[in-house]
Amino acid sequence: MRKFIFLTVFLGLYIQAQHAAAVDSALDTLVPIAPFINDETVLVAKYDLERLDVDTVVKQWLEPFAMTDEERNILKAVVEQFDGWSQQLKADGISQFYVVSSIEYFPSPERMRGWNQDLFARLLANTTFVVIPGASGNSIEVLHTTLQTNAKQVWSKSDPKMWPDCRQIHGAAVIGMGTLLDRLNGLKPAIRPKFETALAAADNRPICVAVVPPPFFARAATEILHEPVAGSNLSAGPIIANGFHWLALGEEPNLGKFQMQVIVQSASAEAAQALSEAIKSEAEALAKHWGSDAAAAVSAAQLLSLLPEAKDDRIVWSIDQQQISVVRGLAKIAFSEASAAAFREQSLNHLKQIGLAMLNSYSAHKQYPDHAIHDKDGKPLLSWRVAILPYVEEGALYKQFHLDEPWDSENNRKLIERMPDVYRSPDTGSEHPERTRYLAVVGEHSLFPPDRGVTIKEVTDGTSKTIMVVEVDPEHAVIWTKPDDLEVDLENPRRGLFNGSLPCNACWADGSAKTIRNDVDSKVLRALFTRDGDEAINPSSY
Repeated sequence: MRKFIFLTVFLGLYIQAQHAAAVDSALDTLVPIAPFINDETVLVAKYDLERLDVDTVVKQWLEPFAMTDEERNILKAVVEQFDGWSQQLKADGISQFYVVSSIEYFPSPERMRGWNQDLFARLLANTTFVVIPGASGNSIEVLHTTLQTNAKQVWSKSDPKMWPDCRQIHGAAVIGMGTLLDRLNGLKPAIRPKFETALAAADNRPICVAVVPPPFFARAATEILHEPVAGSNLSAGPIIANGFHWLALGEEPNLGKFQMQVIVQSASAEAAQALSEAIKSEAEALAKHWGSDAAAAVSAAQLLSLLPEAKDDRIVWSIDQQQISVVRGLAKIAFSEASAAAFREQSLNHLKQIGLAMLNSYSAHKQYPDHAIHDKDGKPLLSWRVAILPYVEEGALYKQFHLDEPWDSENNRKLIERMPDVYRSPDTGSEHPERTRYLAVVGEHSLFPPDRGVTIKEVTDGTSKTIMVVEVDPEHAVIWTKPDDLEVDLENPRRGLFNGSLPCNACWADGSAKTIRNDVDSKVLRALFTRDGDEAINPSSY
């Protein structure tokens, strides 16, 4: 739920912003928000409160992505919240608000390192804010109180500076994450006339967006994007640099008769033609990639027939009700794939941290950790995940455990709710906050025999060919402190590993983390699970 609320609130604002309204095409359109625009601003949008209701936008752009009754109920609550806000703003005589995104506020890798949950939503929230010129002090206070109250319920364990807030900055009400709002006061504005031009091109529609790359974009694209366009030897960088000067999107969000227009401005007619052909080539490659998925392949084929042609120095794409259904279907597929890829990368990072902790523990104790902390009679008490806490920067938590008591003793049971993020799978961790899917592979010939730890000398297959920890499917998740792991079934080595058609992430005995294909042969899995089977394993086989 937490993940979906975060995505709904900020993705909702963002999607509305991506289609926000340019009601006035005059050159002073952006005067009310001039203090918030600089050379690193990439998106400016204007949303007309008088001509558009949030309920329509949500039904078109968010409701198709809601998969459960809980998510649909959350969307309903969001609509009611937005409606309440819009009524408050209209009482102030306000008919529009702006949304601004800037790469200037893109967080550093150091800040992102701990973001194992809601990565996309957090990136969005840290780069995007809402500006409401002319809002009264009363409206600002209402927005502030509502945001802070909701944030306290949803993100009570996080730093309050990271909560969404509403403040008065440069004479306007501004909504955004607290840390982002702190930085806006020191912004040095710059004049960006291309935003005005793009908003004017949106043709006075209720919803529109203007996307303009920063001044350094053309040079950076040419120097960095060396990958060829699909099916050609042409580098993508120069094509994008010359073909994409700005993008305008204008939408008339009518549920019965949908209308949207997308315009991409290029440097010349030749540049527009080159970009148009590159888009078609990439779309064809995408359709081929999705060929094994019948529904996706059909949608991709439909999209190919809808792609726009270049008109002079612009690419213009008019989209109707039928076409937007195709686009939305593909967006849903692409969103799912992108989310899965992001979760997979985060999970691999967790496994790398676990692998490094295992190796540091090995250095200290001259053997890999036992799969459990045992009592004097050999009874398992606590998981290896507790034993390596000092090596995942959780030494203080480790000291609070009674290591001579079982995982569910009065003292140790209280610590279950404090599971470190490194043990939390990014895609399902919020659903089961006390359970982990990172399990050791236990078996007489695995890296974790049932009753002892092993040394590297016993890993005769090689540490780079022996799996240490796997990310099991959600059904096999266990309470993280409990000495439960994946007991190897050599007759069915796939048991518990693959979540549907998704691949499996794993950590090897050398500390590396890799992804195992879903179609891996069972013989290969058996070989990877054993430390001393003397099998020949080709890395390309998994």
